[in-house]
This record gives sequence, structure tokens and C-alpha cells, in this order.
Amino acid sequence: MVADLARRWSLEVGRPFQPGDVASWVAPARNRADELVVLKVAWLHDEARHEADGLRAWHGQGSVRLLHAVVFDDTAALLLEACQPGTSLSRALPPLDQDEVVAGLLRRLWIQPPPRHRFRPLQDMCDWWVDEYDEKAAAQGTRLDPGLARAGVEPVPGPAGHRRQRRVALHRPAPRQRPGG
Repeated sequence: MVADLARRWSLEVGRPFQPGDVASWVAPARNRADELVVLKVAWLHDEARHEADGLRAWHGQGSVRLLHAVVFDDTAALLLEACQPGTSLSRALPPLDQDEVVAGLLRRLWIQPPPRHRFRPLQDMCDWWVDEYDEKAAAQGTRLDPGLARAGVEPVPGPAGHRRQRRVALHRPAPRQRPGG
């Protein structure tokens, strides 16, 4: 597949970034104009289904720019503006400073989705994570305090005990490990 994508987008693909990810293969490449780009080939899992749509909507504001995207069955290929992996935020800054960086990035990423978008609402994703946590905890147990774990996955009630009605779209890459996983 990588060779086909390299031909399709006229790329010279380098060695994949290390350490690798569990749901994608990512490597630096050079395009026909000798510009550094990044090729990402990913399993099209539920959490990354609209990654290309999200990157298109952000137009490089707080994220890398999407140059091209294509989907083959259960695989997505993205050609991205170059972004070299560096030091993880958790190693670069103390926790409170990390929070400030993430909050600033979230302000840049918080946009009105385009008309007729296909993004899944944040509440749907949160419901899915809660269900997944409940299934894993029931099957495997958990080392977390049961009261704390339950409080962490409880839905946020709104007026009259209903969930809040404001809908928020979410895109995030696949995690290496989920809490409670």
C-alpha cells in the first residue's frame, strides 16, 4: 500500500517514525518539489473515522495541514504537512504548564464545524468510552477505587437530570492506552 501511495502522490518515503503507533504507520517523505511531508497510513477505526475531515476543517490552525487523503476499505491514508515528532509534552513541562499548553491549543481548535459536516458529537464518543470502560471493568476488573471510577464515567446531567443539549464534535487520534484499559 505504501508503494502505491508513493506513486500516487509522487513521494520518496523514508523510514517510519519510531516508536510506532498501534493504529497507524507514519513516515517522513519528500514530494515531487522536494518538500518534506508526512505519510500516515492508518486503520480506519471508529475514533479516527473523520480525521481527514477534522484536519480539513482546521486548515492547519492548531493542527498540521492535510494535503491529500484517500480511504481504501478499512484503511485511511493521509498526506500531511511535515511535523517531526519531538519531546512529549509530559516530558517537557510540569503538569500545570502542560494544562496551559493544551488549553491554548483547544482554544485554537474550537471552531464552528462546516455545514453538512460528518463529525460525531462529543457526547456520543463519551457514551462509547463509558460503555467500553464498563465492559472492560466487568470482564477484567479494575484497580481503581469503584466510587472514583464510577464518578469518572458518569454522564454530566443537565436540566431536569437530562444530559446537556449542546453538541460538540470531537476528533482525536487513537490513544496508546485508555484509562482503565
